[in-house]
Amino acid sequence: MARQVKVLTDYERLTLKQRTFVDAYLGAANGGKSEAARLAGYANAPQAATEVWKSAAVQRVLAERLRCWSLTAEEVIARLSEQARAPYAEYIGEDGTVDVAGLKQAGLMRLVKKIARDRSGNTAVEFHDPQAALVQLGRYHGLFTDRTEGRLRVEHAFADWTDEALERYARGEGLPLVAGLGDGSGALSVEP
Repeated sequence: MARQVKVLTDYERLTLKQRTFVDAYLGAANGGKSEAARLAGYANAPQAATEVWKSAAVQRVLAERLRCWSLTAEEVIARLSEQARAPYAEYIGEDGTVDVAGLKQAGLMRLVKKIARDRSGNTAVEFHDPQAALVQLGRYHGLFTDRTEGRLRVEHAFADWTDEALERYARGEGLPLVAGLGDGSGALSVEP
């Protein structure tokens, strides 16, 4: 009869407290190391967080989990495109109410930024900004160019140069040292 051997995952190789730390760090602690250590039951949470964080095994498990959860570039563009198209419009009634149940059923809750109650106790739904998504997409596609304008003034005191210095400069051998210009780089100033 063949003996079966179970191969443990990196996560299963961690101690119970380390696994709890990882789960808390990615969950309830919202990326807070000290809070994750506290939730994992470590006595001196800040010090323990530093020690647990240094563990190569913990780092491998966190990296793998984050890699699995991360969006690809294509997924980011798809999400921004969906936000820009604002497909939630059909779930907004004429009176301004939002059909949250319909959004959930359609799988569109990722378009909701925040749900809160106003002073009257009504549900207030805030969606991600379609125009902000369009701007991000426009930048990605190179539709906009952010420019910084200014003037560049380069001055060389050619009158003070010797014939030999001018010839070396003309041959591309660099700028010669010129009296009053210090290192030979010429007087260069950038004005906004």
